Amino acid sequence: MESAWSRESLLLAIKRDPSFHLKCPSLASDIVARRFTLVGLVENLKDLLTDPEPSQRAVGLGVLSSVLQELPVDFLREDELQFVVTFFCDRLKDHHDVVPAALRGIRSILRMTGLTAEQPVQILRSIMLNITCQSSPQEDRLIIYQILDLLILPHLESLKVLGPDLVYHVITTIDGERDPRNLQYLFTMLPAMVKGLTLGHLAEDFFEAMACYFPVDYRAPNDEEEITRIGLAHALADCLTAVPEFTDYCINLILEKIDTPLRVAKNDSLHLLSKAYQAFPAANIAVHLSSLWMTLSREALSGPDFEVREGARQCVTQLLRCLANLPLLNGHQSQPMRQLLGDVVSASISSLSGVHTSLFVPATELLLAAAKSCAVASEHILVKVMPQVVDICSEIKSQTDQSIYLRVVSKFLDVCISQNVTPENTPSVSVQWNLLVQLFFVSSNHEGNLLRKEAIHGLTTVVPTLSSNERQTLYNLICSRIDEEYSPDIREEVLQCLFACAVHYTAEVEQTIVKDKLSLQDFNGTDPQFARRLEAHCCVAAVDPIGGVIFSFLVKLITTSADPVVIHTTFVSLRKLLKTSADKSPYVYKCLRQCDFLNQILLWWVNCVSSVQECEWVKDEEVIDQVCFVVSAIVRNMTPELQGEAVHRTVSLFFPGSNQFRPCEVSSPVHHNLAVALLEAALAPLHPDVQVPDVHKLCNALVKLAISCRYPSAVISANRLCANLINKHPNAILLDTMVLSIYETLKAAHAETSPEHDAVQAVATYGWIIRGLAMRGYSSLEIWINGLTELLEDNRQGVAMSAAGAFESMMKESAQSLDSENYCTSRLFYKQRIFESGLKLVSKARLKPSGDRTPYLYALAYLLKDVPANALVSKFGEVAPLLIETLSQTSTALLELALSTIGGLLHKSAYSNMLTDYVQTLVPRLLQLANFEHSMQVRRTALDCLSEISKFPTHLLLPFKDEVICKLSACLDDKKRLVRKDAVKARSCWLAVGVA
Repeated sequence: MESAWSRESLLLAIKRDPSFHLKCPSLASDIVARRFTLVGLVENLKDLLTDPEPSQRAVGLGVLSSVLQELPVDFLREDELQFVVTFFCDRLKDHHDVVPAALRGIRSILRMTGLTAEQPVQILRSIMLNITCQSSPQEDRLIIYQILDLLILPHLESLKVLGPDLVYHVITTIDGERDPRNLQYLFTMLPAMVKGLTLGHLAEDFFEAMACYFPVDYRAPNDEEEITRIGLAHALADCLTAVPEFTDYCINLILEKIDTPLRVAKNDSLHLLSKAYQAFPAANIAVHLSSLWMTLSREALSGPDFEVREGARQCVTQLLRCLANLPLLNGHQSQPMRQLLGDVVSASISSLSGVHTSLFVPATELLLAAAKSCAVASEHILVKVMPQVVDICSEIKSQTDQSIYLRVVSKFLDVCISQNVTPENTPSVSVQWNLLVQLFFVSSNHEGNLLRKEAIHGLTTVVPTLSSNERQTLYNLICSRIDEEYSPDIREEVLQCLFACAVHYTAEVEQTIVKDKLSLQDFNGTDPQFARRLEAHCCVAAVDPIGGVIFSFLVKLITTSADPVVIHTTFVSLRKLLKTSADKSPYVYKCLRQCDFLNQILLWWVNCVSSVQECEWVKDEEVIDQVCFVVSAIVRNMTPELQGEAVHRTVSLFFPGSNQFRPCEVSSPVHHNLAVALLEAALAPLHPDVQVPDVHKLCNALVKLAISCRYPSAVISANRLCANLINKHPNAILLDTMVLSIYETLKAAHAETSPEHDAVQAVATYGWIIRGLAMRGYSSLEIWINGLTELLEDNRQGVAMSAAGAFESMMKESAQSLDSENYCTSRLFYKQRIFESGLKLVSKARLKPSGDRTPYLYALAYLLKDVPANALVSKFGEVAPLLIETLSQTSTALLELALSTIGGLLHKSAYSNMLTDYVQTLVPRLLQLANFEHSMQVRRTALDCLSEISKFPTHLLLPFKDEVICKLSACLDDKKRLVRKDAVKARSCWLAVGVA
């Protein structure tokens, strides 16, 4: 089959279609299928390629270049490659309008395989003779750089015949480039190229061609995000440290630029120095040691900028680490290493004598940075510096100063341990180490809290290195502090020390502390030592295998104790443990499962409810809260399989319950109903794949309980759990049936013939059900929201206000049991959907007299409080009049809600312009609220809004300027300091209105 392209049709298509180059893939396909030859294509393009007009020749050559780009890389034969190479090299001599197409063609050729050894040389020589890179446009320069990238490294052996001319050509090609797009490509390409080239006597010239860009001075336009100054600077650093020949030039450049006052130059120099340590041989770096230390010490000790000081210290660390790689001399560290360590110590030690001197902190940080470099440096500083720190610490009297020195010593010892510089591994430090440990022990018995805390922190640091006798001393100290210490901060430090001991010496701690010195046997809840020891037990319960023993004991303690203080204290300690163990210690939850903690606690609670006379804590909502946290944490950390096993036991226990225990029935006593919180804690964290038995009956029972129960905490738990179960219901069809049943129950409950108490609570339940449905994207949500909106006009004030409050339940940012932590579904735009559907209340409110709008104003305020601002933009004109009318109300809560919404919009420049049309109404009302006597928060927010309004266009503000300044004068005498401060700010802003 012949090609569809004849000579005439090809030329006609090119002439008629400016975008003909897009059809080049079809031309390439014909050539690949042998329906057309490359030589034939050149012959067909002959009229264009030989046209007297350069623009026509460029068009023809562009088509040929595009075809080459579409051909497979291994398609052309050797003779065809030679033909196109010669042809395109010859085109480089043509008019400058033709050259870009020729360069694109050469780039396509270089991607092909099968080039002979002579062809890359031919191409490069042709470019060297005919192309001046820096006089070409940016796009052409980028193509030239891409050609060099494709040409030099893959064909380096062939190009070696060019000798130094190759390196010289690369230098002249890149020299003077200024476009950041091209520089980004160059800086990425050059490191590998430099490593492949033999630079010889041109090494300095090559380095200078790149060094002229250092430090990078570039600020990206607002619409340019791909190229950043930091990205260019880091890529340039790779170029400047590419080969060892650059060492001297690079170090001298760094020393020159770091002395400039420019912060960016200092930071870039330090980053480059860090790269140099990694790239250059240590012997080359050591030659410049004196100059480097002089510069780095100045920046690290006396530099005014924190980031620069930190960077200089890191460079000292890396310099020492680099010098540590030098070969040993006579079995000892190299001379440069010893010299630098001596310089660091001598420069820092004189500044350690006073904690209040300006150089104390920089000196200690410099010593720490040096110690972090390697074990040799840690050992040297420990031996040379730490004894002097101990002497200084023993001479001063200030507890605060001593505590600072102890913290410094702790940091040094922590570094030493990380470097394995301990008495066990490095016997030469034993004397100094023991001296520091004894300092901690002595200070731990000091009467000052601050000093004791730092001493115990230090002992925590050295726990892994303590001898048997020292550990026994530490155990005695820990136990005495736990039993007797009254400072919470010190007790917390002691617990951390105990945990460290348990990690390193588990068996000792279990036997000596848990079972002996801090035993909980024969203690009662009134003994203050009980709570402290219990906290200590929970602290080490996360350590295997101590946890198994402790949790078994705690289960027994809870289920057999009749002391409410013991029970409350135990759950408080467990809550603290589970908070700190979340996602960190799976072992804790493993132990809880092994001792069947969840099931035993729930059974114990049910039994306690049945024996309420002896178990008064089942009515204590604080105890219930602690138990619920523990239960929910355990369930949340179960796998879906384990949750499935637990949920059947839990539901059968609570619903429908036994004759003695029916928490979901309205007729049950208070302590039965309060147990619904535990049911919520056990079911809310379930994974969506876990099926809840009798979920329909359970939800209906929860709704009835929420309607008629007289105990607020039970009502809120029932509402949240019901919303949670609805949100995670797996079957949409069955959900419709269940939701319809709930809707009918609520509708009957808020009917006019129903008790007002039931109606109020039924309407509140509406809000929770709507939230659960909205979060999952329920299709018939609008029916529910419309029903709730209609209840705002209920004749019973309590019912109408409850409907308004339901909008808060629907819109507030987060709600317990209805969040991702409990695996609830949450659609991205569910709040926008509620907002759109709820806006019908605005039109209904307009039909009401001003005195009857209060429920609508509350509902609107709740609706707007948490709606995303971008959703509010399109509807703002509809809601603004009613929102501003809210500012005329006297209810503090309503005013705070409205002002919060208005203030949030004013603080966002993208949305504040929406309020400019209402400035004539806003300003007078805000001035009145700036003197609102019943709420400081209202006054402050009103003043803040006035400050933001002062940024409106001047012509809108000038009519109000004098009145605002005059009335704000009264706020300057407000009895609250914060209000006076806000008034000064607002008045100053308005005084500046119209002032050029």
